[in-house]
Amino acid sequence: MRTHKRVLAAGAAVLTLGLVVLAAAADDEKDDKELREKIDKLAAAKDPAELHKQTAEAAKNMDSLQDVMELMKKRVKEKDGKITGGFGVGPKATAQMDDGIEARIQNLGRKKLTKAQLGDKDLMKDLAQMADRTAVIGEVALAKPAVKKKVGDKDPKDWAKWSEDMTKAARELSKELQKGDKADPDQVKTIASTLNGSCTDCHGKFRTND
Repeated sequence: MRTHKRVLAAGAAVLTLGLVVLAAAADDEKDDKELREKIDKLAAAKDPAELHKQTAEAAKNMDSLQDVMELMKKRVKEKDGKITGGFGVGPKATAQMDDGIEARIQNLGRKKLTKAQLGDKDLMKDLAQMADRTAVIGEVALAKPAVKKKVGDKDPKDWAKWSEDMTKAARELSKELQKGDKADPDQVKTIASTLNGSCTDCHGKFRTND
């Protein structure tokens, strides 16, 4: 009888743990969705000063800078069809290696857009959206610095500079991409390279874990 009770108790404990894990996963998914929606809402701000103001206020209620930075990673479609990872580029996940903000910016900085790409209205719209999201992420980084005072070679002034550079370049990239087939491929490449450079410089000195 005691063995039977122990088995039942163990089974109940496993079931409870399973429910807790499922609930936690559901909460994480909800939080991720809300964060993405918040970033997109902020990305709608066209005026730089308004974007800065709105993002600084919104960042106060964002628990983790790392969660925001994760949105720049590659988007992944799991076997069960669930989409994980970052924003990606465009509304649907693809199998492309650069289906992620960071990877796409790097590619734009390496290779000029072709005439066919410039003439693809949906692609240019998706790339402009990507740049707008990047500008918001840069503003969030500015509002939530990795360090608040100088520690060794980690200086908050450097963090602020690179965050501002990131936001500025992202907005310039968005502006150029919004020209569609009239966008200058050389200009897009130059701006994307500058944008990637600001990210690379910052990554070389700071870690975004908070």
